Parts: sequence; C-alpha cells; structure tokens
Amino acid sequence: MADEKYNFEFITAALGLLPILNGQAAINTGAVIDLKRMESGGFWQLRLSGDLIYSVSDDDLAEIEQSIKRRAEMAKAIQKEQYKQNMKLQAEAMNELQGGVAPGVIVPPAPKRFRQQ
Repeated sequence: MADEKYNFEFITAALGLLPILNGQAAINTGAVIDLKRMESGGFWQLRLSGDLIYSVSDDDLAEIEQSIKRRAEMAKAIQKEQYKQNMKLQAEAMNELQGGVAPGVIVPPAPKRFRQQ
C-alpha cells in the first residue's frame, strides 16, 4: 500500500470510522454489537449491526486499541484548543463591554460627513 494516493487514516477519522485489519477495512464503532474471544482458532469475533462479522487476531485487536487511544488523544487536544479559543473570545468580549459606554449615558449623534465636490 505504499503507492496509495490518499490517507486512509485521515479519511476514516473524518468519517468517524475506525480502521481495522491493517487498513483493509473500517468500521463504525457505534455499530459494534459484540466482541468475543473464540475458543477455537484463537481469534476475536467482532460482530456489527446487520450481522456483519469480522474475525480479528490479537495483533489486529491491539491495532484497534491503539487507533482508539490515538483518536482519543487527538480529540482531547482539539477540545483543549477549542477551550483556549473560547476563553480568549470571552476575554475579548469582556474587554469590549468594559470599554464601552456606561449605562445611562446619552451618546451624541455622530458628526455628519459632507461630500466634497
């Protein structure tokens, strides 16, 4: 897959999907109904709504876990940045309100501007 002209990780993240099976598929984590270890074969069975079933190895499950952790860290960083931006906007709004006209003060009309001919 070295010659791909797209970023599968970015696409799946933008769509809210989770890549599995070394980037060969992606799942909607909200559609996962069941995850269980199969006694025979030593693999995990991932069942989605609509009775779609994926069989994943321990390594695949570890990859899914790492993807979930990576996404959680990205979401945490984005939320932190959004919080900083909101605090900055609130501070600017407070400064603007405090620097405005005091309540009860009569504001004279703006001077008229005449067109020059």
